[in-house]
Amino acid sequence: MRGAVALVAGLAAACAPLAAQASTYPEMPRCTLPSLPGDARLVLFGAYSGNAVSSVSVGGPDQATDVIDVEIERGTRRLYLVLTSYESMVWRIRGDTGRIAAVVVSAFLYPRKAGDKSSPPPVPMSAAGVTGVPREKVTIAPTNCPAFFHAPDGKEARTAVATLHRALGFRPDAVFGGYHVRRVALPSGTLPPGEKAVPPTPAGFDLALWREALRYHPGGLVRIGRGRVVARAPVAPYPVLPSEMGLAQLLGAGAIERRPDGTFRVLRPIAHLPPRLRAKFFLAPGVPMPPGDPWNGCIVEEATGRTRGSICAMMGERTPEQ
Repeated sequence: MRGAVALVAGLAAACAPLAAQASTYPEMPRCTLPSLPGDARLVLFGAYSGNAVSSVSVGGPDQATDVIDVEIERGTRRLYLVLTSYESMVWRIRGDTGRIAAVVVSAFLYPRKAGDKSSPPPVPMSAAGVTGVPREKVTIAPTNCPAFFHAPDGKEARTAVATLHRALGFRPDAVFGGYHVRRVALPSGTLPPGEKAVPPTPAGFDLALWREALRYHPGGLVRIGRGRVVARAPVAPYPVLPSEMGLAQLLGAGAIERRPDGTFRVLRPIAHLPPRLRAKFFLAPGVPMPPGDPWNGCIVEEATGRTRGSICAMMGERTPEQ
């Protein structure tokens, strides 16, 4: 990614016409951001997701929150960081944090309650947070302020650059991005190589499902104290962890069993459905419907045949959703 510095010069030049004609791009939001100090370097970084999972959610128990580590390299010039993502995110900032003049974070996803099908608020707040930087230096921006991107030379990045130009009066000095990111060093934009060590299996988790979870999130589970996260959305530990990590947690606790066809049977009440999980559950007789949004999964009551979940029909269940 060190070569990305050269790319930025061309990107900034290419973005000049876009910034000058920002009003012609209706998808470009109008953002109110802290002013850029005259001596600070403006650095923009975008990611789709993180490859590690946070132990706390930002935005409610139905929100799967990732973690990206940001290592601030040693230097003398102050930094104004703008960090964007699609997924709910905790940006864990370390290193020479005294260089930071301001941090702005935004995410495409926003806090939402389970089953809430209403339209988002006019200006939804990003389900994102920051650790390692004093609260007074952190701004949690509305969603799409600026919009997320992962390719620094793509259309979405050009839109983000133009958004910052309109909000701050300056284009970024550097633009970087990555799709499924574990850590990034700034201001160089270096993306270190992937994880070599396999994260250990948490106590009480099913080993096979934990290894399956690491296929999607090789960075494993990152323990984060809720009081350390600067956010505007609610921050709290998960009742049940997201995706396959939640399955490993429930199976290890004996709350569910894995059936030969790859589906799962819920044997006793569970605190919550694992967020961000595509799976099919069968509720044993007498087991109540668990709280949480099935998202793109399906739940079937064995006693009644009733279903819950938007893709139950795709999974072979033809009964009406209840």
